[in-house]
Amino acid sequence: MLKGAAVPGNELVQSLVRALDIMESVSRSPSGVRLADVSEELGLNTTTAYNLMRTLAERGYLQKDSLSRYRLGRGVTELLIQERSNKLMQSSGTMLLKLSSAMPGCVAGVTNLCDCHLRTLLRVSPERRNVLQYPVSVTLPLYSSCTGLAFLMQSIYAPGLFSYWPFEENGASFWKSKENLDAFLEKSRAQNFVTMELCGTRDSGIAMPLAENHVISLRCPKEDLKRGIRLLQTAVQKIREKTGEN
Repeated sequence: MLKGAAVPGNELVQSLVRALDIMESVSRSPSGVRLADVSEELGLNTTTAYNLMRTLAERGYLQKDSLSRYRLGRGVTELLIQERSNKLMQSSGTMLLKLSSAMPGCVAGVTNLCDCHLRTLLRVSPERRNVLQYPVSVTLPLYSSCTGLAFLMQSIYAPGLFSYWPFEENGASFWKSKENLDAFLEKSRAQNFVTMELCGTRDSGIAMPLAENHVISLRCPKEDLKRGIRLLQTAVQKIREKTGEN
């Protein structure tokens, strides 16, 4: 076949077919499989199986342990995570625009926790109504933002965050004492969301856990706080329904 020519519709790329067969074979054995087992099961000669499995391992789709057994690698997990993230961002974007329509003066966003830093992924604001913004360079403070506190109230993230951002250095000036912060977080856990008045404004902030490593937030006038909470809770529920989040 000429270089660059298309594969006829009734033909398959056999090396790719064999690689996928290997992935399926490995996936059926949680305890791992050896090269000889795969070769025998799929009827491949050892050299072919070895080269395919070595390539898959180099790309992270298989991993080889100290006993020379192969299991699915991190690359497979990352593909699933990326697919899940795409669904989450799509559903979140739709709901942020609906929030903006329901409360025209609000600011709403979705923030991701990555390596103990809070990065805003999606945002809507009155300045650009009906436009979904992607301000990936925007980071938020941990101790003085609703979003940061919504991560801190979750026990799965709190230890790592407190370790990376020590309270005495980063939160004491805002909260005065660790006891004040702990009391606030305890109240927030009980209601499963954070609310606080935003200093120097007439607005309130609301933030809620959305999915793994993600928090959704809303800034609205104080007089609309209760309505904002209801709208954000509805948004979280609908996003989770669409993405299969628990």
